[in-house]
Amino acid sequence: MTSDVRPPLRSLERYGGVLFDLDGTLYRGARPLPGASEFVAACRAAGLRVAFGTNNALLERETIAARLRDMGIEAAAGELVTAPDALASVVLGDGRTSVVRLGNAGLRESLEAAGLYGPDVMDADPSAVDPERTALAIGLDPERSLAGVARAAAIVEAGAAVYATAAEPHYPTDRGVEAGTGTMLAALNAMIGIAPVLCGKPSRHFGERAARAVQDGRPVLVVGDSLRADVGIAREMGWDSLLLLTGAAREADVPVDGAPTHVAADLARVLQDLGA
Repeated sequence: MTSDVRPPLRSLERYGGVLFDLDGTLYRGARPLPGASEFVAACRAAGLRVAFGTNNALLERETIAARLRDMGIEAAAGELVTAPDALASVVLGDGRTSVVRLGNAGLRESLEAAGLYGPDVMDADPSAVDPERTALAIGLDPERSLAGVARAAAIVEAGAAVYATAAEPHYPTDRGVEAGTGTMLAALNAMIGIAPVLCGKPSRHFGERAARAVQDGRPVLVVGDSLRADVGIAREMGWDSLLLLTGAAREADVPVDGAPTHVAADLARVLQDLGA
């Protein structure tokens, strides 16, 4: 098996921080995955700085933290590093002070926390778009119909720049895979060509926010289930990665050499390797 060519994670001693993905890594849907709470607790007991990094734009921060706590995983809203937060920061950094939103509660929360108040695409007036100041902010919204995407196309046609939390075409749930933000971007691109600024994993924008949460001068470990997003952000930042085969990635997807640093079936197996 491909993962056998990589050494198992046998110690946490060299690390100063750990960045956990959520969906497909610590839980799937409403169910915690094997070893999740115990491994997070082991990282805390080892003195690592813990953060939870997600491209999820559906839920507000406290809702996500409460979901983790309900699963027995110690977590605080302040430990979350989110793609919507990164997006809001990038939009402001680019001098755009007007926003139109194609996304859910998590995206709205981050935008408004940054002082970016604006309408949903269905309520926006394309004639009010200022090409120099207006951003179209896109986050995961699985209930959005093509009518919403078509309205977003009108906003782009009027001159708005496009910023997105992520580009994954799908994500794992307890019902199977669901369409991700990348699917919505593809639909929008089919209507009008776009070149979105990607602000979540694996972008540098996200990595720099995560570094402030987990970096203390020692190495950082990223734990996740996606080669593109989780292993990608580790590669972008020069961090180690632990790929779990519990969500997006399968054994056959793992390259023979290079990243990730470690591969494991799940966190229960990692705990065994650690002797915990």
